[in-house]
Amino acid sequence: MGLSGMGILLEACGSTHQIIKPLLENQTLRIAETAFINTNTLVIRHASLEYDILLVKHEATYVALQMRCTHNDVALQFSGKQLVCNAHGSEFNLEGKVTKEPALQNLRQYKTTVASPYILIHL
Repeated sequence: MGLSGMGILLEACGSTHQIIKPLLENQTLRIAETAFINTNTLVIRHASLEYDILLVKHEATYVALQMRCTHNDVALQFSGKQLVCNAHGSEFNLEGKVTKEPALQNLRQYKTTVASPYILIHL
């Protein structure tokens, strides 16, 4: 049995975020669709990744965002409604678009596909 459906909870900023540690096979991360039963967002963490990925469910589609500030390569914090850079105050929405500078570029997005019962993130 893989870790694709296994998650842990992380306390941050007074809210709880589920962190999933999936297996990586052929440059693809596999996350069980059932991980989204009680949430629309998951933080994806893998030892081979320099930065976590925020996986966001938008109705029937998924967006995978690299949690790295495009202003100064700092890890972003997920606040539940946005991604925030604690270094210089940049903010990004859950589609990866800049909502507050100094960052000028949107977040890197990874291609996602659904191969039921999994969501695949292609690195």
